[in-house]
Amino acid sequence: MNADVAALQPQAANAPCAQTVTQISESLQARERLLTASARASRLLLEAPDVRAAIPGVLGLIGEAARVDRVNLMQARTGAAGERLLSVVSEWTAEHGTLVSAEAVLRTCNEASYPDVFAELRAGRSVCFNKAGSSAGHHSAIEGAGTQTKAIVPIFVAGEFNGIVGFDNTQRQRAIDVSELAALETAAGVIGAALHRERLVDDVRRERERAAEQRVAELAKANAVIRGNLERLAGETDLHSFMGHMLLELR
Repeated sequence: MNADVAALQPQAANAPCAQTVTQISESLQARERLLTASARASRLLLEAPDVRAAIPGVLGLIGEAARVDRVNLMQARTGAAGERLLSVVSEWTAEHGTLVSAEAVLRTCNEASYPDVFAELRAGRSVCFNKAGSSAGHHSAIEGAGTQTKAIVPIFVAGEFNGIVGFDNTQRQRAIDVSELAALETAAGVIGAALHRERLVDDVRRERERAAEQRVAELAKANAVIRGNLERLAGETDLHSFMGHMLLELR
């Protein structure tokens, strides 16, 4: 009997160790999937002629790699009374695929309702939470319908808080370790970088449009001067008087 107990003791001691090794292995695999998806997403966004049109597909790519049930992009905006709001602009679900919200105004979160959460997010720190129940019918846009576990990652454009990327598990609760959260932050950062690039491109385009409009205005002014001088020349019999008018126009 003592021999049997002795033989079983190493197995009992090794069980927690084997479980830990499995957890570490799964965490590393999850991180590798997310980093690979982030690299693909970065390439897609870089090559896309329209960043915003490409983002829904990117959410799906990242969501599948993260093995979550829902990923959404919420962007900051200012309400009519100056309040800080977040609105869902794009969403992917494992059940329905990629969706572009047609009712973004109806899916809006007021930051004032979650001051502690947004203090963390605006400071650049991600937030994770687990809910005891799905509380169907009682959820905010940032919590999500039926969410059990959620990671909320802030995104910044040109150093300014631009919104969040939310990763939801609706089927079950599960732990999100530091390594996986860092990979989720990398994935969200890819979207933030693409939005920053889009803003820079828009700024350059607007600057070119302003410069082109200015050139057109200057050309129109020059044409008006030339046209006026031609009309004056046609009706002017005194050449010296005409040259005097031209010199005045050139000042």
